Amino acid sequence: MVSRIDMLRQNAHEGREIAIEAVYLAQRIDTRQLEAHPLASTPLVVAAGREGLCVLFRYGVVVFVNVMPMEQAAFRVELDALLTERFEEPVSDRLVLAIQRVD
Repeated sequence: MVSRIDMLRQNAHEGREIAIEAVYLAQRIDTRQLEAHPLASTPLVVAAGREGLCVLFRYGVVVFVNVMPMEQAAFRVELDALLTERFEEPVSDRLVLAIQRVD
């Protein structure tokens, strides 16, 4: 079975673009309820969507890596109950990572 991190590595080697979006959702995220099946624990990294990862920071930031917009929306709905002092207008930054081989 191929891990999500291995899938990201494979995508990078194949020259595919990887979308990354950081969203400042709230003053705090109670990450304890998501710690049952982490891919990493500091910071907390969990599977998100079909092939993506989500990095969660207790101070209210979520970073989506290779997560489609519809998958992000579904994940954010799941997070709603874990947010303290949620922002009406979350702040976000998005980038697309493209790794190319240079010979």
